[in-house]
Amino acid sequence: MSTDIWIRPAGDADIPKLEAWLTATEDNLFDRDILLYKSKIFFECAYNSRPVMYMPVQNVLFLDSIARNPEATELEMAKALELLVKCVIHTAQMERFNEVMFFCSDPRIMSFAERHGFEELMHDEKRGLKLYRCKVGPRCASQKE
Repeated sequence: MSTDIWIRPAGDADIPKLEAWLTATEDNLFDRDILLYKSKIFFECAYNSRPVMYMPVQNVLFLDSIARNPEATELEMAKALELLVKCVIHTAQMERFNEVMFFCSDPRIMSFAERHGFEELMHDEKRGLKLYRCKVGPRCASQKE
């Protein structure tokens, strides 16, 4: 059976079928924007030469954490965060990442993210965490000068 199942990168000719299947798949978190991303891969799994499933894959730049100087003022930290995020967004553009994401538990950082074009994707109240995403493009206020 394993010789009859294969995986390959989907090609441009597969996009109409892939898009239709993504749209028709129930409970799918399909983000239509991925179809426009330059750095994406669509994989196809086929059985006996019949496509069974497609899977879009993209590169995401994920922010890990921050390390604050305990002696820095709130204003210094706010400015540093603003500049670092702009640098990350610029790096994402240069390296062809389409989204920047991070987990957050600090209400000050959450407020910053929401004012600067990041959208909240998930909120885990039990852990006090939120997941934020900024799509690299005009909607991400952090990349504006």
